Amino acid sequence: MARTFTNLGTLTIANGGTTSTVLSLTPGPGQSIVALSIQGPSALTAVVTAQVTLVDGGTFGPLFISGAAANVTCAALIVTTVPWVAARQLRLVAASAEGADRVFTIGALLEA
Repeated sequence: MARTFTNLGTLTIANGGTTSTVLSLTPGPGQSIVALSIQGPSALTAVVTAQVTLVDGGTFGPLFISGAAANVTCAALIVTTVPWVAARQLRLVAASAEGADRVFTIGALLEA
């Protein structure tokens, strides 16, 4: 099976907000996501946690790495790589609001 890395888009936590936009994690026909990457912006003052749903429009819950004791968090200028779990949507939630938009780049390793 062939694997390729692709940019899925960006998630933004708006100025003064704590929750990002939502990104669909549904791969194309015949593809599956085997790893997810989240690249943080140049500056963050609050902890940012990744949350997922298992169905479109479902309730968001924390994203855990298998066997990990803590939620997946994102840091400034760091690429957080997560071995894949079955999820349909992704959002990011900050512990507190900041005075500027925070933009995160989301990528995925696809297998076809």
